[in-house]
Amino acid sequence: MPKNNNKFFNFSEGANDSTEIDIFDEVIGWDTWSGEFKQELSKIPSNHEVVLNLNSPGGVITEGLAMYSMLRQLGDRLTVRVYGIAASIASVIALAGGKLIMTEGSFLMIHNPFIQGYINADSEELRSTANALDAMKKQILNIYKRKWNKSEEELLNDMNSETFYDSESAVEVGFAEEAENMDGMRQVACFDDLLTTNSAGKQAYLASISKKDTEDTSISEENELVLVVKDLAETVKNLTANVAELKGSVNVGNETPVDDTKPDESDLDGKDGSGLDFLDLVSLAHGDKDLNKEDKE
Repeated sequence: MPKNNNKFFNFSEGANDSTEIDIFDEVIGWDTWSGEFKQELSKIPSNHEVVLNLNSPGGVITEGLAMYSMLRQLGDRLTVRVYGIAASIASVIALAGGKLIMTEGSFLMIHNPFIQGYINADSEELRSTANALDAMKKQILNIYKRKWNKSEEELLNDMNSETFYDSESAVEVGFAEEAENMDGMRQVACFDDLLTTNSAGKQAYLASISKKDTEDTSISEENELVLVVKDLAETVKNLTANVAELKGSVNVGNETPVDDTKPDESDLDGKDGSGLDFLDLVSLAHGDKDLNKEDKE
């Protein structure tokens, strides 16, 4: 078969000692593009950081697995950025680097491998094909599990049902390290790692949160106490003024002068000389009672 000139990948030199690889098409394999892909990879200088820009619906499983294995050799030098979608076998390629960044509006899609199109085969050949698909599924499952942070049962369920992950959910399940938006980068995966590993970083983070909560609580309680004291002081001020006014009104019209040397009856029964208890005085301070009217009655 003649070689297809529509190559689905492109290598270019980036800024600051870096190389960029673009895959913005279906991963095809009938013309063994993986051989040329390997040649291009071998030309990348050893001191270069590599960025793979990926937007692909998937393609030929074996070709994608070959590319994944080649890219894995770059280790942490490789950062993968998903634009649009990395679906099917392209989702496997997306996991080849040391870091996966999901750009805003991008998706990762996983499902079980399958045969597409018309199949002209007998039962034995179909069983053989099914076994081959199961073997491929096992390989893909193992690749996913390297980064997946939930149970294997949940992963299998997501593969069986064909699942799309947006940028945030890709981070939540462990596939991606970062979710990017127009406002910048969110280190969600690093935060999750901090909480799920028993590390010094985790202990320091929890200690800082506890300290901050304690400080915030102390400030809140102090503010609340200040408000209570201020309110109490205002109440006492009003109470004192109203009691003085009340005593003046009681003396008006009395034929017998009030003996100021006589012990205050409030010292004896919890009331002032007018027969008012503490609750009456509080009501008076807040303007809830007309005590002069009660006294006249």
